[in-house]
Amino acid sequence: MSLQYAPVHTPGAARFAGANAPARPRSSSPPPRRQARGACFREAPQRNGDAVRLDRRYRVLAVASPTNLVLHAPSCAPLVILPGGCFSRRLPRRQRTGILHPRLGERSYDRSSPARAPSRFSLPGADEVNLLYVDESGDTGKTGTDHLVLGAAALFEGKWRYLRVALAKLLKKYFPDEARRPPEIHCSHLRSGKGPFAALSISERFGFFAELCALLNDFRDSEITLFAVVYHKQAWFARNPGATGDALYSAAFADLVSRFDLFLKRRYREGFPSKGLIIADPRNSTLSRALRKCVLQFHDTGTPWATMENVIESVLFLESHESPGLQLADLCSYAVWRTIAAGDDALARKLKYCFDREPMTSTGAAGKWHGMKYVGSDPIVRERVTTVWT
Repeated sequence: MSLQYAPVHTPGAARFAGANAPARPRSSSPPPRRQARGACFREAPQRNGDAVRLDRRYRVLAVASPTNLVLHAPSCAPLVILPGGCFSRRLPRRQRTGILHPRLGERSYDRSSPARAPSRFSLPGADEVNLLYVDESGDTGKTGTDHLVLGAAALFEGKWRYLRVALAKLLKKYFPDEARRPPEIHCSHLRSGKGPFAALSISERFGFFAELCALLNDFRDSEITLFAVVYHKQAWFARNPGATGDALYSAAFADLVSRFDLFLKRRYREGFPSKGLIIADPRNSTLSRALRKCVLQFHDTGTPWATMENVIESVLFLESHESPGLQLADLCSYAVWRTIAAGDDALARKLKYCFDREPMTSTGAAGKWHGMKYVGSDPIVRERVTTVWT
């Protein structure tokens, strides 16, 4: 399909005619300024065999399908080529599925992982909500595990139902008998074959993990983003004598929330204002109150690193079996835990490109992994982390 473009000379719109599309009559000739501006073209890279000519005010982000292209101009909404060669800024809601979010194509082609297909359409200037689901691995006591891992999954709210249905289908596939089907996916039980997962063979359990990781990777860059912070408890308690385990958890939680807010600020700079809401799995009433108090304090004075501008409300608490997002956060924290505790980075490598990262086009720290942080002095663990996220 070869497309030729002829701009419509009306404010804020453009129309393009396909090779076989009938020409539409024009009621009046365009103003000279518009005509000259629209006459400048350049050749764009070929996508799926389609040679595309573009006005230089626009650039191709990706091909959504053999007949759908998505363009983006810095000063206006994305344009979508529809079948027949027409361009549209606004699509019926039922047609928005499968259209590229402007930021996604830009980041996908800049990352070292293969570019993934577009999935959603969002108009610049419209606020979106990202739900941050938080889970942990390890404990907060001075004895016990060497590290505390907080993992989180930031889910675009428009994909919540899709995720819920997808996880339910995955469980149904491996557990056809509803009476024996587990109410949730718990990664440590899945790997060790505890509880209902004992009915699965080793190969089936590893197949389950592979499909679960593939499910996460099917989401796009701004639809699900992973974060994790790892605290070496011995080093932290040495720097904070007399501190309690709840204080350790609060410090790690503040670090995690600041990284989430940094992600939302970057979304704002890219032209997509985003708000965040934090959801966690309740552990005990004392810690739950402490976390709520922390977030309220962040609203007033900011985190130890920056002001918090985009996270709203306090922390909401849900049981993990009630929330598909918390089960993804469990997968995130477990993948990081296996990496630092056992040197097994198989899961982490499958999820690597879901973690938050500075775009490669950034003029600052291009490619920096904001979604992963290690706080500690253990050289072995530090090497394991940098081996994956480097």
